[in-house]
Amino acid sequence: MKRLLPAGPLPDFDARRRGWVFYALPPVIVALAVLCAYGWTECVAWIIAYAPNRDLPPQARYDPPVDSLRLLGVTQQLRIDVGPPRASICVWIVDPPRREGADLAPAEPLGAAGRAAVQGDRAPRGTILFLHGIRDRKESLLFAARRHARRGYRCILVDARGHGRSTGEWITYGVQESRDCRQVIDALYERGLVAGRLGVYGVSFGAATALQYAGRDPRVAAVVAISAFSSMHEVVDDYVHCYLPLSTLVADDWIERSIQRAGRLAHFDPAQADCVSALAGSEAQVLLIHGTEDHNIPPEHSRRLQAASPERTRLVLVEDADHNTITWDRTDVIWHESTAWFDRWLVAAAQQRAAARP
Repeated sequence: MKRLLPAGPLPDFDARRRGWVFYALPPVIVALAVLCAYGWTECVAWIIAYAPNRDLPPQARYDPPVDSLRLLGVTQQLRIDVGPPRASICVWIVDPPRREGADLAPAEPLGAAGRAAVQGDRAPRGTILFLHGIRDRKESLLFAARRHARRGYRCILVDARGHGRSTGEWITYGVQESRDCRQVIDALYERGLVAGRLGVYGVSFGAATALQYAGRDPRVAAVVAISAFSSMHEVVDDYVHCYLPLSTLVADDWIERSIQRAGRLAHFDPAQADCVSALAGSEAQVLLIHGTEDHNIPPEHSRRLQAASPERTRLVLVEDADHNTITWDRTDVIWHESTAWFDRWLVAAAQQRAAARP
């Protein structure tokens, strides 16, 4: 049976389809672009500012028993409330062993007043605050703290807000964390737990926090900053181009929008996460250590920091070390440089001041 067709030319269905696509595709592309831009901006902002403990905050009742911590050389564990915004910071104290050069033994209990009992007759030569990297915890620096404790320093390890055993919802790249450090040290001074001059030892995010804290607190005499970033804007840009596929296609204004959105989420001004400005306003002596193969935070960050205050900084570049392997310290470069730095600016400087007094 033949199919009857209308008289005249056949309708061009392909043309109609092409016409529909021609008119509909541009607004669809625009809508998808807007949706993707907003969605990616929001997603990256959350990645930037989201703290590890935001959804599952640690409970104090689950803190390890003090007796088990003493087997690790931890003299005392305590919690210090900071803020606003409010957070509970978990603190470990590692005191020097009874004899110089001896290994750390289980410490004596603290006195009723909360003051650290001096192990034997060996008083601490100074106090060092240890600050870990982003999405890490204080345990990662326990080995370094124990080594410095063997040299006679009282070592204070803290979990940054939102990390480890500390509460908190957001990461602010040193802005709020440096304020927390000052409040922690204030509380430790009140309890008589800061002995001698104060130094700070930080890694990556912790190094940037150390530099910003030194800019806030004139009591900080020396800083060892390992793989520090110069500013939040610069480090986020480096991370995006290091980890995001096709990052060369990412517009700078999109990265800036993500940073500003992260600031609004975490209630801080990203422009204040500026270690160069903090270093310029600090009186602390700063040792900068950086790996030459660090692609997460390139060594140019430490070079910018040194250029901001060349008279009070020293830069040590560790050959072939990247952002992760530098803390392994296979050749003990960090150990030798950091101990010499703290011995010079915490101990020798204090002795010189004491000798100069009438």
